[in-house]
Amino acid sequence: MGIIKTPDLYSCSISINGVTHLKKQIKYDIRSSSTKYRDQLKALIYKQIGDPESDSQMLQISSPALRVKEIKTPVLIIAGRKDEIVPYAQSDEMVKALRRAGKEFENMDLEHAPHYIFRYTDQKEEVLNKIEAFLAKYLSS
Repeated sequence: MGIIKTPDLYSCSISINGVTHLKKQIKYDIRSSSTKYRDQLKALIYKQIGDPESDSQMLQISSPALRVKEIKTPVLIIAGRKDEIVPYAQSDEMVKALRRAGKEFENMDLEHAPHYIFRYTDQKEEVLNKIEAFLAKYLSS
């Protein structure tokens, strides 16, 4: 959201397993929780993040995938397909929205990576090389 809210501060941006659509993430979090604690989790999420119905507008304006037309800088999206915290669909939706809007972006799809890419994947070096190349391309010396 930084590149949308304060675009002049950024030359580029990188999202790693980022939440791009808050309403969908809330729905996922509640649905994927244990049945025993679902109501308590739902109440906590609605209090801390927002209620998808009563806070709909706020959640929409806080979801980067719904505001890609406002992005002015290149974006690198890195996502693990085995992420059980922020589902891969969040990144996939952002990539599709960036493509439709004709925005400059790069995408790194990690087939076997979970949410904690740097802790539990054998692709750490590949990810770091991609980040280094992306930053070298868009940041001036």
